[in-house]
Amino acid sequence: RLIRLVIIDVTGPEKREGKMVLVNPVWTPLPDAGYVESEEGCLSVPMDFRADVRRSETIHLKALDLDGNVIDRDIDGFEAIIVQHETDHLKGVLFIDKIGHIRRAFYDNKVKKWLKRQKQEK
Repeated sequence: RLIRLVIIDVTGPEKREGKMVLVNPVWTPLPDAGYVESEEGCLSVPMDFRADVRRSETIHLKALDLDGNVIDRDIDGFEAIIVQHETDHLKGVLFIDKIGHIRRAFYDNKVKKWLKRQKQEK
């Protein structure tokens, strides 16, 4: 049986007080939810590249915790953005897959130059 797992903590790297484990998370935007555009980065994307990404501001989350308890609630703000970002990874999607074509072309070109330099240094 396939298990999809996400661990998030919205309290930041200094505190680490809000760890949330989501087993098989599914989210849907709420009907009246708007969108928010915020700057995102990711450890999976080299060179500290960051870009604005448009996401649902409020979502409904369904998942299980590690003990099998049901998580079924609405979330918004930073926590909603993180859930969307991290569950994208479960589908093989990075935030750079959600940015405009021009910004993505800029990033791809920057990575090509970086890889070329890396190869020349070896």
